[in-house]
Amino acid sequence: MTAANNALPSVTLVVLNWNASNFLPDCLNALQRLDYPNFQIVVVDNNSTDNSVEIVRRNFPNIKLICSPVNRGFAAGNN
Repeated sequence: MTAANNALPSVTLVVLNWNASNFLPDCLNALQRLDYPNFQIVVVDNNSTDNSVEIVRRNFPNIKLICSPVNRGFAAGNN
């Protein structure tokens, strides 16, 4: 990261996921193509029963993954 990038605010993009393995790769690939230089992506998995967690672990090792042991719904999942 350059000094110019450090001057920009750090942004965290939170993707709340629940059983969206069909859409998750496209979403994460699109977010990774953003031209903003100072951001991180966090996927919060809301206790999916599909292979969403495995997709993130296998294909997106640079994205932080938080796995909830229960589905907390939209509002609590984002919090």
